[in-house]
Amino acid sequence: MHSQSVVDKPPASQYMLDDLLSQIHGGQLKAGDKLLATAKLAEHYGVATPTAHHALTELVKQGYLLRRAGAGTFVQERSVPTGEQTIGLIMRCDGHIWADFTDRLLRQLRQLNVATRSVNTAGLELEAVLALPAFHHLMEDLPPTVIVHSTVLAEHILAESPRTRVISLDPEPGCRPLDQVAPDLLAVGSLAARHLIERGHERIDLAGIFRDFEGKYLPDFEARQLASGLNRELRKARLPLVQLVDIRAGDTADDHLEDYLASADRAPALVCSTSHRSAQIARLAGKIGLSMPDDLALVSGGETPWSEAYELTSIDRGYESMAELCAILIQESRSGIHERVPHRRSYLATPNLIQRQST
Repeated sequence: MHSQSVVDKPPASQYMLDDLLSQIHGGQLKAGDKLLATAKLAEHYGVATPTAHHALTELVKQGYLLRRAGAGTFVQERSVPTGEQTIGLIMRCDGHIWADFTDRLLRQLRQLNVATRSVNTAGLELEAVLALPAFHHLMEDLPPTVIVHSTVLAEHILAESPRTRVISLDPEPGCRPLDQVAPDLLAVGSLAARHLIERGHERIDLAGIFRDFEGKYLPDFEARQLASGLNRELRKARLPLVQLVDIRAGDTADDHLEDYLASADRAPALVCSTSHRSAQIARLAGKIGLSMPDDLALVSGGETPWSEAYELTSIDRGYESMAELCAILIQESRSGIHERVPHRRSYLATPNLIQRQST
């Protein structure tokens, strides 16, 4: 069993966002120009009004548009004040985790008087990201420092512009000399294992994502790191090592997870590498009559509003400290410190356990 491909075409809001960006960069929309009302824009692009509102909100966040109460939405002046640095920010803001992290990071950057030129990849595959007009505009005038959520994308940028300082937020190992700021996944696994072992659990499964590696479907880097952290604690306690369960994507995901939950072979304790899948598992467990934590002790490998809604014990991977680490690296860029450190460095954020009633 393995995960299917993720979304490979931009959502409707991304198409509208890209078209407006193209008009702004191309000069068809100039600073001070007033946009049509949201409902009119939705009609023009053939999308729902909430979808149009979402696209406009993204452009407001990125500094391209300005909303004035009672007056409408206008194209923002993009000049950079004297003494202000501009960085590139390439993030996927299609979910609570990265949207929340981006908000924290932007707050840090504002305190440093740093402006951003942003691209929202919306969870797209690499080929789709490279085709985004917003990405092309960024690459045409690339800032000296770029923060990117994907190591694969980071390496592509470095191949095109080797002198750019690229900071990756992806724990996946990189080949080129880039800095990485990421959660300490070994610590996340250890924290989850200690929590479950203290509650008397002697068998733990790990639900993670499997990917195609040269024709073989194997756990991805994140799942392997979490498993290593879990096993470190299980060995200390002389307990069986963790069993890995593939999280399947696509239309059959519910059936796949429901079969797993109903299986007599599954462990009574489960750590899930993604918060979204954790909430899905909690919902399906209730559907088939499992009680948490009596029938299933579930620990989510990430913290989102879903965690609270399902009363999940979860791991906050340290996104606040990741934002602070990025701010420190930006300060290094200003002072030129990073130029004296030619080798790639990794900065790991410390996770925290958030315990709730159910587990």
